Amino acid sequence: LMFLNPMLLSSLALIFAVATLGVTGVAGPALRATFSRRPLALFTVRTLLIAGAMVFLKLTATVVFGIEDDSHVFKLLRAKFTSFEDFDTLLYFCGAVYNFLPSSVYWELTETTMLPRALVATVLVACAVLRDLLSGRGGRFADPVLVFLVVQGAAFFALGALI
Repeated sequence: LMFLNPMLLSSLALIFAVATLGVTGVAGPALRATFSRRPLALFTVRTLLIAGAMVFLKLTATVVFGIEDDSHVFKLLRAKFTSFEDFDTLLYFCGAVYNFLPSSVYWELTETTMLPRALVATVLVACAVLRDLLSGRGGRFADPVLVFLVVQGAAFFALGALI
């Protein structure tokens, strides 16, 4: 971990990995036993536990290491959806490029059939994952690469639409 670099120790990627390993390793067997016949409930509870562990670990790492390197990201998100303003957010949002995407962008993406094809692919992968979760197979037949690509695409779409 780069000689215990505090910025890397408080990064969201490492915190996500630790939270995921912690929840699946510590609470995994108990959760599987409790929700053995309800795989969708298991997925939901596991996701909520990982999200909660991430928030806890991120706040703890920020306090312990005294690092606020990524606080500007949370300030930007807060300013985007509320009336919060400070120097950094005013500086970032002074240009028109930081507004929400205009509807013409979505129309152009639809005309080129890029957006409809992406939506169809996302729906097909989501249906496959839900089918696997509801059938009790635990996601054995959903291709992990496809699931990763859909989640990554959704994150990039949200990032593009927000910023």
